[in-house]
Amino acid sequence: MAINLLSVHDQAIGVVRRHRRAAQQQIRIGFFATVAGSRTREILDKLRNAVPGIKIELVQVGWGEQVLAILDGRVDVVFARPPLDTTHIRAFPVLTEQRVLAMSANHRLAAKSELKASDLAEVVQVDTDNVPEGWRRWWSVDPRPDGSPVTYGPLVHGVDEMLEVVATSDVVAVTAESLVAAFSRQDIVYRPISDIDPTQIVLITPLEERVTINALVHAVR
Repeated sequence: MAINLLSVHDQAIGVVRRHRRAAQQQIRIGFFATVAGSRTREILDKLRNAVPGIKIELVQVGWGEQVLAILDGRVDVVFARPPLDTTHIRAFPVLTEQRVLAMSANHRLAAKSELKASDLAEVVQVDTDNVPEGWRRWWSVDPRPDGSPVTYGPLVHGVDEMLEVVATSDVVAVTAESLVAAFSRQDIVYRPISDIDPTQIVLITPLEERVTINALVHAVR
């Protein structure tokens, strides 16, 4: 999908940008929520040890721009969350974790310690319009395992917007376990959903080889 948004010229500019940074021992690492979750510090320390003097820049990208940000050269790599079109990138697994439901502390489901997909039957979930449809549906568990549809509510375009909507209404969001520690708030609770597929964090990189990128790939393994 993302490759169709870029001309050959734009893709070539992306290659040049990445090459220039690599030559200066710089690496721009994209992320949209928690970088590599609980492994972030470990991975970045390994990278610094492997490439002494490397300059690391963490850059937040929109959750609909995980692949596009690499192709256009804004960043060199992205810690991303599938499902993704990997036709024009490489993907390396980093971490697997549960998906959880984020909701207001006053929500009726907050009293439960663990949820099942059937508990989501009558909830209203956040929606978004800036991601591939497959990604949107997978994260929304749409359709439910029993085939029932999802009821969508307000549009959000990132984690911060999502959490504000959740905290101030009865609208909920399916998200990743690592957000529990990274975005802890008294007005929001997170509950694991035990019977749906877990989520992954993956490192996605361009197809061309770079010393700095290869060192990061080695660090995640």
